[in-house]
Amino acid sequence: MADLRSPSEPRVFPSSGWDAIDPSLKFEEESIPNYKPKAFYPVHIGEVFNHLYQVVGKLGHGSSATVWLCRDLL
Repeated sequence: MADLRSPSEPRVFPSSGWDAIDPSLKFEEESIPNYKPKAFYPVHIGEVFNHLYQVVGKLGHGSSATVWLCRDLL
């Protein structure tokens, strides 16, 4: 059966009205002993991947991956 929904438009997330984290401070995952910044893609809230998924927030992280919550745009 075909999906009859029309694609959703990406949401626009506010760029103000909240506290920004000082970029000189390390996030939790950056303090893991074997952390290598170039091994991870720098994901941004609101970013859209392959016109299909929009990043909503970070769910968690471990020693080898970070898990992101994304909204399906289809």
